[in-house]
Amino acid sequence: PHHHQHQLPHHHQHQLLVTKLVKDNLPEQLTAHQLLVTKLVRDNLPEQLTAHQLLVTKLVRDNLPEQLTAHQLLVTKLVRDNLPEQLTAHQLLVTKLVRDNLPEQLTAHQLLVTKLVRDNLPEQLTAHQLLVTKLVRDNLPKQLTAHQLLVTKLV
Repeated sequence: PHHHQHQLPHHHQHQLLVTKLVKDNLPEQLTAHQLLVTKLVRDNLPEQLTAHQLLVTKLVRDNLPEQLTAHQLLVTKLVRDNLPEQLTAHQLLVTKLVRDNLPEQLTAHQLLVTKLVRDNLPEQLTAHQLLVTKLVRDNLPKQLTAHQLLVTKLV
């Protein structure tokens, strides 16, 4: 008789590991909403995930507002997938502030600018600068010249 060694596909093994890591760090009570987000996050994980990205995933999940639109979920995924290896506590805070204040529709162009802004944040950012960042992002024209992008960075 042919005995099949049931070997899981690599991507499934990876998801199992992430599931365990996520499950082991879950707070005692988790809302149905957070459970759904956990599943969405896990299902869309890239094959390899650095320890840093796992930490960010946990921080993101722990700080999710009760209701999260499909749009915000997409942005969360885009942000996580493009995280630099090292992210300061300050940048994590800004990432959360940005996500919480996202308008329902965000153009691909605005997403790019959001990433550029986040990647170039100074260590300390005043409440005033955070407000300006939000105002700038919310009012971006569809097309922005390289010169305007530079000015945005300087601002």
